[in-house]
Amino acid sequence: MVGSAYLERSPEGVFLYNQVRALNPPLDLDRPLSFGIEDGAMAVEDLSALTMPVLLLAGAEDAIIPAAVSERAAAMVPGARYVEIAEGGHSVYWELPEQFNAALEELLAEAYV
Repeated sequence: MVGSAYLERSPEGVFLYNQVRALNPPLDLDRPLSFGIEDGAMAVEDLSALTMPVLLLAGAEDAIIPAAVSERAAAMVPGARYVEIAEGGHSVYWELPEQFNAALEELLAEAYV
């Protein structure tokens, strides 16, 4: 679930991540998740009707929800911000918290001006 760079950079972080992940039900990784956009489960109208600030943040190495899917979803939301974090996997908040927090803080600063 984490990116390859994190696997090399932080073996102890990967160990802790796997301990936390073990508390969750297993995922079926035979098919990457897609927000339902690919299979029509989520109506495009639902995305295009959003009026609040929206941030779709993706890890470039996300094997569960590919970055291209998040980017496509962001394009469907008026004014949405898309941020892709290089070397991040599915859990960017865990792998690269400084970059994750910076993207979130930027969105919040603009939303609450």
